[in-house]
Amino acid sequence: MKTPRVPAGDSYLLIISVYGLTHAAVDASCAAVIFAAAATDRLPASLALTAVVLYNLAAFAIQPLIGWPVTDAAVGKRVALAGASATAAAILLVLLPGGLWPAIVVAGVANSAFHVGGGVVALRLRPGKAGPPGFFVAPGAAGLAIGIALGSAVSLAWLPAVVLTICIGVLALLPSGGPTPQVKPADETRFSRTVGVVLIVLAVIGLRSFV
Repeated sequence: MKTPRVPAGDSYLLIISVYGLTHAAVDASCAAVIFAAAATDRLPASLALTAVVLYNLAAFAIQPLIGWPVTDAAVGKRVALAGASATAAAILLVLLPGGLWPAIVVAGVANSAFHVGGGVVALRLRPGKAGPPGFFVAPGAAGLAIGIALGSAVSLAWLPAVVLTICIGVLALLPSGGPTPQVKPADETRFSRTVGVVLIVLAVIGLRSFV
């Protein structure tokens, strides 16, 4: 069976750059939803912590459930597109009467889906290399900070949504990414080691979301 070709040169850089920028736009949009609601008193201070915890649970706790069946780059792209699109929908939902809490949940689940799908694509671009996942993950922190600032300003809270919409259009036109992984039978020792690593990663994610 012929192994799918890994994107080379310019194509590789374009793919990972677009995914990284979309990651920043997704995180910025999610932060803007919550902080704009808080700044306009639609989200009372007494419920702000509840909203943040609810969002983080949706965004991080369900990633293993979404990611378990997603191993192929083509599927990863579809999941990432669905997540980014649902994030944009959450921004519209928050504008509707009674839409605040549904928007927070949708934004969290959408963020989770995008991270899983985009992460799979990044991992498949250059199997065994840390560069692509790093370029994918790093812009998220900047996006979060920008989203908090723009959301708090209220009048500028719509900017991340515009950038995200453009990113979704570009992302849809990109090739899927790297090769499909060849599944090998895992021995019991390797499986138990993998479970240990996964548990540590989940603990770190939980600590991050709590902070």
